[in-house]
Amino acid sequence: MKTKSTPKAKRFYASLFFASVFIICLAFMLTAPACDRYNPPSEPVIPPTPTDPEEISNNVFIWGHEGIPDEYNTWMVVLLARMKKDIRFGLKKTKPDLKDMILIKKGPAVIGCDKTPRAPDDCLPLETRVIGDFYIDRVELSNALYDVCVAEQACLPAPHMDWPHGKDPDRPALLSPKQAERYCLWAGKRLPTEYEWEKAARGADGRIYPWGNGEPTAQRANICGEACPMPYADKDWNDGYGHTNPVDAFPGGDSPYGVRNMAGNVKEWVSSDVEKRPNYYIARGASWYSTNEEAVAIYRQTWFPTTRIDDKGVRCVADK
Repeated sequence: MKTKSTPKAKRFYASLFFASVFIICLAFMLTAPACDRYNPPSEPVIPPTPTDPEEISNNVFIWGHEGIPDEYNTWMVVLLARMKKDIRFGLKKTKPDLKDMILIKKGPAVIGCDKTPRAPDDCLPLETRVIGDFYIDRVELSNALYDVCVAEQACLPAPHMDWPHGKDPDRPALLSPKQAERYCLWAGKRLPTEYEWEKAARGADGRIYPWGNGEPTAQRANICGEACPMPYADKDWNDGYGHTNPVDAFPGGDSPYGVRNMAGNVKEWVSSDVEKRPNYYIARGASWYSTNEEAVAIYRQTWFPTTRIDDKGVRCVADK
């Protein structure tokens, strides 16, 4: 004859079941590899010291790792090795901070050109394309914000640039393409596509420059002028900067959405559905190193390993 379980017995067995599940889950969490945060092992597996000059150069220009550290068991080396296998290594899901981002609403935009400024791939093919909603950073990523990621040992330090004010908190972080991608992912964002970047720069009306169709002026953009150290500098152009400027400078050059410095200061890394060659990266916009020919909002550049990164930065986007 079967006996009926009393309510008290049912509660006891239910409690025992949930306690067992909790203990199993806790044991798994304590023994499984950390998957939602960066937690370097106490005795990391040390990758071999690179001796090939091209490999060392690629560490700097693709990953942002400067040379070979004196102590080869630092968190930077461990992070570099793991990022090469998985750019998202150790990153937890993060809600993006939209405080200083601008919503670009879904709609059509004129993209590209039918006559390139210089080389055949200097602009995307001319088309009108509907681009979905997205948020974009109002200003370029600053040293101050990037250094937070470095302090958490989630980003590799930016390569040193030996000029005045280059590391000031309000100046743009000068980054390799993989450093830029890593930071955006860490912040819960991503790199913009070329189409998103160009719409944010040109608006829906396909303007020539972010501010409109009027010619560039020293009040609108920081390009290579009087203070620029390059031999081709335009000595009649005085924007007040020899290298980078603070990320919130030049409001006169804002795009129709209020996005700043899209035609000067630093070129910005983007993702691309067009360029498929491995280890080739796309940057958009002009920089302190540019002539005013590059200030047009259609302009794109293809960069490859061992490229210069002293005028490359990033602004991230987030999905609505």
